Amino acid sequence: MNRNIFFLLEKLRITRQERVTLSVLIMVLLVISLVNVFLEPQPAAEAGDYAEIKREFDRKTKLIARQEAELMRRYNPGPVEVRPAVTSADTIPVPEDTTTKEPGKGAGNDTTRININTASVQKLQELPGVGPVYARRIVAYRDSSGKFQTIRELVKIKGIGEKRLENMESMIEL
Repeated sequence: MNRNIFFLLEKLRITRQERVTLSVLIMVLLVISLVNVFLEPQPAAEAGDYAEIKREFDRKTKLIARQEAELMRRYNPGPVEVRPAVTSADTIPVPEDTTTKEPGKGAGNDTTRININTASVQKLQELPGVGPVYARRIVAYRDSSGKFQTIRELVKIKGIGEKRLENMESMIEL
């Protein structure tokens, strides 16, 4: 049989170097296939290891479920009590009846008008939309620029715009 193989290789007309290389490759393939046949595959982990892995998996699953429940409770609290909006420190909420008063109408209207040229910081805070910060700004402007010539001059003060002036205009006098 060896002769037949030898003659077969001769018929292929390959060089001696090629024959040696081919023979070595065939032997390596035979050795690898024999090793695979006789070796038993090893389990990835022991049975006890699986129990420990399962416990760790269950512990982390519960932890994640608790964290998720906490997030759901935080961001989906259910029915929420509606509270009035918080006013900033420099404004006072305007009662609805003070914005509807017109000069010259209603009883005691003379006492509701505030002279912006003589009023103190506390008195200016009685105007709708004017808190301690705006009141101080009005007094500072009055001290630096002199008495107000018109009510519209209030828009030159930082933070007092047309809308705020509209709300308090009926309660101001010069």
